Amino acid sequence: MSLAAAPLPGVDVLAFDESAGRLALVAVDAGLAEVLTAAATVSALHSEQLTAIHEVLAAAMPGASPRILLVGDEPAPELLTTVDWLVRRHGLEATAHHVRTLRFGSERLLDVARVYPPAESRAEAPDFFAAVAPASTPGSAASAPGSSAPPPRAGVA
Repeated sequence: MSLAAAPLPGVDVLAFDESAGRLALVAVDAGLAEVLTAAATVSALHSEQLTAIHEVLAAAMPGASPRILLVGDEPAPELLTTVDWLVRRHGLEATAHHVRTLRFGSERLLDVARVYPPAESRAEAPDFFAAVAPASTPGSAASAPGSSAPPPRAGVA
């Protein structure tokens, strides 16, 4: 990942993710209108303009919408509702992170928590145990996928 700090108004960090082949715009404590304006400005840049910001950005596809990362204080519910609508209805790629400092004695810690998309909307991992549950044998009670019974104890009838 290559970074350019504050290359344009409304853009705190402009990054290029080589593995995804796309730009990522990081906005710290910014309003949604400012972020969307910055994203539109970035997507309008030509390859020469991207290269002038940082030589690694020349590999980015001009005209492509950047991924948006909102970072800062707890975002307002209205902002998250609007971002969710833009993601679901218009294909915007966005995440929001709440950052705060904590004091632990004389130490200062940084706590970063993702607030969008919410944890419950993430894809759940497949139920591994249901996929490898043994098939029931004739005459035995079938158990629910992913559950098992304890092994029979020797000498108990």
